[in-house]
Amino acid sequence: MATPVKRIPGSVEQGAITLVDATSGAGVLPVDISQTDAYYFSPQKAFGSDGGLWIAILSPAAIERAYALEESTKLEGARRWVPAFLSLKSAIDNSRKDQTLNTPSVANLIMLENQIRWLNDNGGLAWAHARREIRVAAVPVGGTQRIRTPLRRGRIRPVHRDRDHRSG
Repeated sequence: MATPVKRIPGSVEQGAITLVDATSGAGVLPVDISQTDAYYFSPQKAFGSDGGLWIAILSPAAIERAYALEESTKLEGARRWVPAFLSLKSAIDNSRKDQTLNTPSVANLIMLENQIRWLNDNGGLAWAHARREIRVAAVPVGGTQRIRTPLRRGRIRPVHRDRDHRSG
């Protein structure tokens, strides 16, 4: 279960922008993009790609803020510095020319394209979300968490994981 993406009431009027790091949910969780200003993710999860690539969907307000922040770094006495290879403004400028800011791994792009095609051929986001809901149904049981995973023949096999697996 994930928290729905919704703007905080009154935030737009106050000049706030809504940012969503969707790396764990992009491609499998439903989202109304109009409720965000920056919806960004790395496609290494649901999109079956490796790390090292990021994708962002930006509203006009987010683009305006990125440009304003970059301009503020040029003012005398500015305390913020953005190296060229991390410049969101440069990434936006390049994307408008169908270019990337840095050279991406071609293998990542191929894996991403294949996964998007597979997801869309099977029913898109609605199908991926339903598949996720079927595959992972977590139910708290005492000190452990029970994960139910369907097997090939349709049976469900419980797997127990210690909640506190990081300690000790």
